[in-house]
Amino acid sequence: MIASARGLAGLAAVAAVLAGVLALDVRRPAARIDTALVPGLDAARVTALTWEHAGTPAVTVTRGAQGAQGAQGAQDVWRWSQPFDAPADPTAVASVLATLRGARWQRRAPSTTAGEVTTRLVITGAGAAHTIGIGREVAGAEQVWVTIDARALLVDAWVARALAPAPVALVIAQPLDGVGAAAAIGVGGVALAGAPRRRVDPTGQVVVDGALAEDLERALAGLTIEALPVVAPSPSSSPSLALHVGDVTGTLTVDAAAACGPGRALLVTTRATGCVARPAANAVTAAVQALARPLDDVIERRPAPLAAVAIVLPEGARLTLDRAPRIDGAPADVAAIAPLLAALRTGGTPVTPPVARPGAALAPRTLVVEGPAGATITLELLGDGLVRRRGEPRALRLVPEAWRVLGRPARALREVALWIEEPLMVTAVEISGATYTRGATLGEWTRMPAGAVDPVALEALVRELAGPRATAAAAVLPPRPAPRRVIVRVTPPAGPPVVHALEVGVLAADGCPARVAGRVVMLQPAMCAALDVLVAPAR
Repeated sequence: MIASARGLAGLAAVAAVLAGVLALDVRRPAARIDTALVPGLDAARVTALTWEHAGTPAVTVTRGAQGAQGAQGAQDVWRWSQPFDAPADPTAVASVLATLRGARWQRRAPSTTAGEVTTRLVITGAGAAHTIGIGREVAGAEQVWVTIDARALLVDAWVARALAPAPVALVIAQPLDGVGAAAAIGVGGVALAGAPRRRVDPTGQVVVDGALAEDLERALAGLTIEALPVVAPSPSSSPSLALHVGDVTGTLTVDAAAACGPGRALLVTTRATGCVARPAANAVTAAVQALARPLDDVIERRPAPLAAVAIVLPEGARLTLDRAPRIDGAPADVAAIAPLLAALRTGGTPVTPPVARPGAALAPRTLVVEGPAGATITLELLGDGLVRRRGEPRALRLVPEAWRVLGRPARALREVALWIEEPLMVTAVEISGATYTRGATLGEWTRMPAGAVDPVALEALVRELAGPRATAAAAVLPPRPAPRRVIVRVTPPAGPPVVHALEVGVLAADGCPARVAGRVVMLQPAMCAALDVLVAPAR
């Protein structure tokens, strides 16, 4: 019994010691395993990236100076240093560096586990170099073995793909995609400048057909590098188109089979170098040829082919065009402005402008059209249906209606508020001695002296008479034929009755003149037409 008790006490002591050791081990923090693909990598200090692909030349991109934005937010300048010198796509390089910063591995094993390495990425910078090899893919797991520093690491397949992009992915794919915003474009012997696009040559400048300019811009922007040259680009005996698009310069060689293979052309610019599809290069050539045709074939036949934001009228009044158009701060009539804008977009026929007679003192009247981003076109109204963009050698002969609208004075565009009434409160209308009185039922009218009544036509006229729209365009009311006298009687629910009177002339192309409260205005065509439907015009 004594021996058994001593044995139990000894076992208890041993258990207490083991428990204490276990408690100390639990409190000790477990060593963390760094699963970063490249531990401690500072991507900002990487100076070069080299890809070694089996069977193809190595590709190296090197980091240059910071961009013009300064240290914060600036974009690094990366360039190819082999197999040829050319700009690299900073976005593509930044994607590789971001993958290097964030990639993690799941398992590690001896380097032989990775199998055959097909691509190697050499990272240089901060006095150190790392080599990452892309090995075999684990079937069905969407994972790939990579090697680094004599060991194999298992990573997600997207990591391997991001670290080994195709060489062409490191090139700026569309180096001329900013052509739409370029201040100047030069391709071959064709030079365009400004907005809208003007063709510039020794004879001067002329606004070119917008569709032709858009064809060239679309063709240049569509030049997409789809492969790298099989040999380093060099001066070629094949004819090339010289390119100048904003601050980007270069050449386009359509026949470049030696450098790019059949079916491709060679594009060399200060932004990127590579091979583009031959049809895309042909589209540029065709657009250039179209713009190089004789002047009358390329001139823009619309007087002002831009989205007008303001117009300075011949007498100097400024018309601003927005949701509420105004002339020198006063309201403008939207319906009267529409024909003016349409005339600016109406095509004319190119003709030789008349030669100014010696001693002519008066300069032609002008119409200045202002567009977005400061674009401006000054139109000279030469008379006899002719308009010319200032500085151009050709004039445009417009159809008479368009020419007449361009010369309209500012008063023809101003809105004149005559009155605004509720149509249902119009209880009587008198037209040249006939009085129409509203009945108790909606749409019911009687006529004195007795006669037939067209209630639909009368209701249409009443809607116009309740809020007539006019412009201060008519200087006098023509005496012949005699104007029709119209009296509108309004009976509101509260307050005294209201009477409006006007004398209306005959409908013309832009409305009909009317005398209201001693002044002569031009009523809108809808008002005149509604009156003519109800009664025959005076003769």
